[in-house]
Amino acid sequence: MSNSLRSASRRTIVIWCACAILASGALATEDLHQMGVEVWTSADGLPQNTVQAIQQTADGYIWLGTQEGLVRFDGVRFVQYSAANTPAFIHDDIQDLAITANGDLWVATYGGGAIRMHDGVFQRVDGMFPGEPASTVLCLAEAPTGRLWLGTLDEGLFYVEDGRIQDAGLPGVYQSAGVYSVVEEMDGTLWIATNRGLVKREDSAWVRVDLPCGSEHSIATLFADHDGSLWVGTHHSVIHITKDGMTPYVPPAGRSWDYVQVIMRDSDNELWIGAYGGGLYQLRDGEL
Repeated sequence: MSNSLRSASRRTIVIWCACAILASGALATEDLHQMGVEVWTSADGLPQNTVQAIQQTADGYIWLGTQEGLVRFDGVRFVQYSAANTPAFIHDDIQDLAITANGDLWVATYGGGAIRMHDGVFQRVDGMFPGEPASTVLCLAEAPTGRLWLGTLDEGLFYVEDGRIQDAGLPGVYQSAGVYSVVEEMDGTLWIATNRGLVKREDSAWVRVDLPCGSEHSIATLFADHDGSLWVGTHHSVIHITKDGMTPYVPPAGRSWDYVQVIMRDSDNELWIGAYGGGLYQLRDGEL
C-alpha cells in the first residue's frame, strides 16, 4: 500500500468525526485545525461534497459514495465512476457501500439498483428487484454467514447468497416498506429497520417489535453490540434492547435531532451516536 493510501486510511475516521462535530457547532474552527484534521472538498477534486458512504478495499483504496457517483481515492487523486463513464451506473446517487468476504465491492444506488465490482469490473445486478431498473437500494449489510442483505426504498428486503438473489419475504405491509438498516445475529435472528417500525425474524417467524416511542415511528439505523444487545436509532430517540427489556435515551436538555443516523462502539468500548442535525454524542454512565 502506498504512503498516500495509508495516510488516507488513517484520516478517514477522523474526518468523519470532524464532520459531525462541525455540524453540531461543538468546536471552533481553530480547535479543529489544532487536531490536525484535513478536509477534502470539490475544490480538491472531490466530484461532490455530500459523502454518504465510505469503505476501504483490500488494495488500500478508499471508496466514497456521493450524490454524483462512486469515487475512488488514493490519498491524492479522486477517480469518479458514474453514468457518464461507467455503463453499470444508470443513476449516480450512491446510498451505501459494502465489501463482502470475497473482496467484492457492492454499491447501493437511488433509482439504479445494485452494482457489484468484482476484480475491478463493475456489473449492475439486473433482475434483482421487481422494479428494475428503477429500484432504489438504501442499505447493504453482510451477515456472519456471508449472506448480503439489501434493503430497498419500497420493494422490501432481498439477500444474495451463493450468487443467487432471493426475496426475504417480509410480511404484510412491510413488503413495500422502506428498509433502512439490517442486522443478522450469529444465531440467525434478523432485525429490520423500516419506515413502519422495527421487525424481527426469529425461528422463521416474523414479529413486529413495539418500541417505547411507538412502532409506527420510522427506524433509521441499527447497531448490534458485542454483548448481544441491539441499539435502535429512531427519529426522536435511541433505544437499547436487551434480554431484560428496552431502555430509551433522548437528547440532553436543550438539544434536539431530526433522527439518529449512525451508532457505533469504538476500541475503548465507548458508544457513539451521530444524529442528523444534532451532532455527535457519547453515552457515558447511562446518559447522553
